[in-house]
Amino acid sequence: PGTATTPAAGAQPGAATTPAGQTPQPTPNPNPAPGAADDAIPAAARTSDDGAGAAPAALVLLAIVGGLLLLAALAWGAARWWAWEPAWWLRARHASAEAGWRTSAAWAEFRDWVRMGR
Repeated sequence: PGTATTPAAGAQPGAATTPAGQTPQPTPNPNPAPGAADDAIPAAARTSDDGAGAAPAALVLLAIVGGLLLLAALAWGAARWWAWEPAWWLRARHASAEAGWRTSAAWAEFRDWVRMGR
């Protein structure tokens, strides 16, 4: 019924076949996209950027903050190396340690009170 088709050697099942005696025709190429009508691309390539080569402001700010942190770390390291301590440092350290001890003792008392069910 109808015209007979012969499958090509090694053809995949379900692939389109060509009727016997006819050669397959190549599909026509689509029309190429039209070029730019104006001089927009060359004009954009010719214009110079005012900030060419300049680092963004955020990068400069990040570098400044990083430099300040590095200087602070070096100052802290030098103070630790030469054992420089202000006069109030020992008193403040002792006061904060005692405050921590008292807070932990108060918390332990509260936990004991809760465990007793009062």
